Amino acid sequence: MYCTSLLCSFSLGSNAFGTSFSLRNDIPPVVVLAAKDIFDYATDGAKLMVKHGWLEEPPQMVDRKELINK
Repeated sequence: MYCTSLLCSFSLGSNAFGTSFSLRNDIPPVVVLAAKDIFDYATDGAKLMVKHGWLEEPPQMVDRKELINK
């Protein structure tokens, strides 16, 4: 699941990067439709990971007061 989520993120980023440098006017609407489908797929995967507890907790700030007291 993590690899699928990572590949979806790479896909959205590379599509946006490629579209920004494209000189053709017909490509951006097609890419936007594909990006919508990719985003929906990634969102469903993220919800599934949260449901099963597979998603990691984001990194937390270090408690500096505790470090000073040690």
